[in-house]
Amino acid sequence: MFIASATVISIYYFTNENIDRIIILQLVACAFVPAILPTLGLITKKRFPVIINFLITSHVLLANLGTALGFYKFFWWWDLFLHGYFGLLCSVIVMGFLFSWNGKHLNKIGFFIIIFTFAMAGAALWEVFEYICDNLLGNDAQGVRNYVGGEGVPSPLADTMEDIMITAVGVFVFYFAVFIDKLNGYTACKSIYNAFKTE
Repeated sequence: MFIASATVISIYYFTNENIDRIIILQLVACAFVPAILPTLGLITKKRFPVIINFLITSHVLLANLGTALGFYKFFWWWDLFLHGYFGLLCSVIVMGFLFSWNGKHLNKIGFFIIIFTFAMAGAALWEVFEYICDNLLGNDAQGVRNYVGGEGVPSPLADTMEDIMITAVGVFVFYFAVFIDKLNGYTACKSIYNAFKTE
């Protein structure tokens, strides 16, 4: 991750005239993301599955590519993709913790409702985080300052609602993946269950 962060910082530095220190700080912090779960594991005396660490690290790296290299502007679908990925990521994490807390004894419908609820709560909290950062740091992640109104220009409210709804799509992609896994004897689900139970 250090190499990826250093590469993105170099590209950002040489392709931008105005260097934003906040973006540089984000990219430096990004390099330490893979160490968060192992450190938390040392504190709590519990090891987290490597797949969870990989999914979180990938999401953070992709988000920083969007910010530093302008992927949000170059690819209209980048933001939607990341919010969908976030829904999938939250679903896997919540499923893992439910397994860890004996959630396998829950009714299946209740199990999936809990996953959906936590993922949507995560999406809403992310939008709150963006709003707070915009106000404290002078950013414009929600597009409020650039909003001029008029036909064909989505409002910041519409963007926020789309972000939350696309998170739900990510959750449904997770449900579909679990259904496919069911046809394969729950191989992936058992792997995550065993990782949480034994590590």
